[in-house]
Amino acid sequence: MKKFLFFLPILFLITLSSYSTDYFIASNGNDNNNGTSQSSPWRTIDKLNSFSSNMQAGDRIFFRRGDTFYGGIKDPMKGRQGSPLTYGAYGSGQKPLITGFASVSNWVNKGGNIWESVDPVSSLPNLNLVLINGVNTPMGRYPNGDASYPFLPNFYMFQNHTGNGPGPSSISSNNLNGGTN
Repeated sequence: MKKFLFFLPILFLITLSSYSTDYFIASNGNDNNNGTSQSSPWRTIDKLNSFSSNMQAGDRIFFRRGDTFYGGIKDPMKGRQGSPLTYGAYGSGQKPLITGFASVSNWVNKGGNIWESVDPVSSLPNLNLVLINGVNTPMGRYPNGDASYPFLPNFYMFQNHTGNGPGPSSISSNNLNGGTN
């Protein structure tokens, strides 16, 4: 009887772990992978979020060390007692960085140091911050910043915009008047 009582907790742990699944995410992954091994990881948090309703209590999500992941994680188990998902890291190197920022790529030089990207950036209603190579950068300046008047704001805020994704977009400001800007 003592042997049985000793092995019962071990049997319980083995049974519990057999029903959980490990998921892996890496910047060199592919969202078409099954995500259940280090050799076939997903690539994005968006894929994790699209699959999250299929996850079960005890599942574990691992992000590859040294990688940066963009977006917010939607935890389907949030607020449910006894139903945690576990998040961790795998591999070697720096801890993975998970950021709510969006990465914008495919920039095209339109001339006059004006750059444009038609990549979808965000579905958020407001743009609050722009980082270029990790440096907080003014969102727009007209007229250009003037060192002789550092106390002036030297930029205009935009009031509205069009476009969310591929295709033409525009930004409007009440401070701009006349001509084409």
